[in-house]
Amino acid sequence: SSDLKKWNYKDIFFKNDSGNYNMECPTFIKFNDYYYLSYSEQGSTRVTHYRYKKNLSDSWIKPTVDFIDGEGLYAGRMEKDNSKLYMFGWCGTRIGEYDTGDFDWGGNLIVHELVQDSNGLLKAKLIDSVKDKLNTQVSYKLKDGSSLSKMNFTKNDKKAYVLESLSKNITRMSFDIEFENKSGSLGLSFNTLANDNISNEVLLFNLETNYVLCYANASNFDDLGKIDVYAPYQYENKNIHVEIIIDGQIITTYINSEIALTTRFYDMPKNLFSFFVNKSDAKFINIKFFE
Repeated sequence: SSDLKKWNYKDIFFKNDSGNYNMECPTFIKFNDYYYLSYSEQGSTRVTHYRYKKNLSDSWIKPTVDFIDGEGLYAGRMEKDNSKLYMFGWCGTRIGEYDTGDFDWGGNLIVHELVQDSNGLLKAKLIDSVKDKLNTQVSYKLKDGSSLSKMNFTKNDKKAYVLESLSKNITRMSFDIEFENKSGSLGLSFNTLANDNISNEVLLFNLETNYVLCYANASNFDDLGKIDVYAPYQYENKNIHVEIIIDGQIITTYINSEIALTTRFYDMPKNLFSFFVNKSDAKFINIKFFE
């Protein structure tokens, strides 16, 4: 339509290629040399998907990983600002206002910058202006007052080191994970109560299965409970860089400026947290905190 009054039928623009669920909150946008279609799934996996093509006459391309974030981000919409592309969505509240409740509708704004590969694929990264704003370095110590340099792990460990309570301010943390072999897993836990163990709220880098995951009802290292949110990630190198933004109940994790994972942990704010390793040769290095 040229006037939004008279319309001509031009065939089906896009047909669901992965199910029969409803697709909502779509975006259709051109960025550099590619067209993008994004939409949110009202199905078994409530994520924001995307497809792309170079020419309007081409078939839509479905990426192997066809989402930008896990189920913690919904109703994502793409928009560009000059030379940059962003996705705006929200991390939902949870039914019952507790960690294991299903995500409800509406919540807190989440924004990722989307970086375009030469082949059209999109990757998520922390927005530079957010990183620049949260640039005042602050220090955290272990719960007993010791320096973080005392955190020592071995490949046979199932061990956590507990840190001071999270600040009430928005916190940016960055660190590198260094590993020799893709064995075991490691991560952070929140609402932590005891040394040497993990708590119910877990962010996990599973080197063996090639996933980054969150769990909301973990009992111990061997029983993490049901997966809350997840995203695949190939841990191919021996070093990965992680950026995390914690804003109240919301945590977003970025790995190597390639993938994002967002969720809501109700018991995270102003409580103790920990770094842990579960039978992995990996270790945390260059740990820094900013507000």
